[in-house]
Amino acid sequence: MLPGLSGPNLIAVQPPVVSIDSKKFLFSAIYGYNDEIARRQLWSHLGSLASSYQNLPWLLAGDFNVIFHPTESSRYDRSQGFSADTKEFRECLHQLVVFYHISLGPLFTWSNKQHEGFIAKKLDRVLVNEEWLSTFSNSRVDFLPPGISDHCPAFIQLCHKEFSPPKLFKFFNFWANHPDFMRVVGQSWIQAIAGNPMEVLH
Repeated sequence: MLPGLSGPNLIAVQPPVVSIDSKKFLFSAIYGYNDEIARRQLWSHLGSLASSYQNLPWLLAGDFNVIFHPTESSRYDRSQGFSADTKEFRECLHQLVVFYHISLGPLFTWSNKQHEGFIAKKLDRVLVNEEWLSTFSNSRVDFLPPGISDHCPAFIQLCHKEFSPPKLFKFFNFWANHPDFMRVVGQSWIQAIAGNPMEVLH
């Protein structure tokens, strides 16, 4: 095994370099410890990965167990500053040169699901590097409802195709005034068309 493929807080992915449609990328599944000091091992390990796999698209996804900004907590009231563990997390992402993949869904991805003392935070995230954006420019991330879990699952599509609704039929009245209108329409209607009834009608 190459150095840097497994380590604390990093869920083993075999192989760590994934190939899909001849496109290769590094995938890291993250589960960060609750303890700030223990998480430092994760930051160090990710740094080793970044050095071992330079210039390769990188996707990091999972529960980092730390917020990036005080606003990522439901208890934010404008008085909180950046905690020590948040500062270390921000510095780690800066050194790795990775950033958030644009996503849809709720801001807070975790909650304690308590009626009293409720708290919610953004602990789960999907991160990518610049090589990812240039290789998988149509990728998409959706955070889904948590269901019975206390975390929102992330649904990642490597090649998302936007839905294109059928175009509405348009008819301009001035077409009927064209001298060849009836002839063109008549020729179109007598042509044989194969397909299902809706295609034939269309």
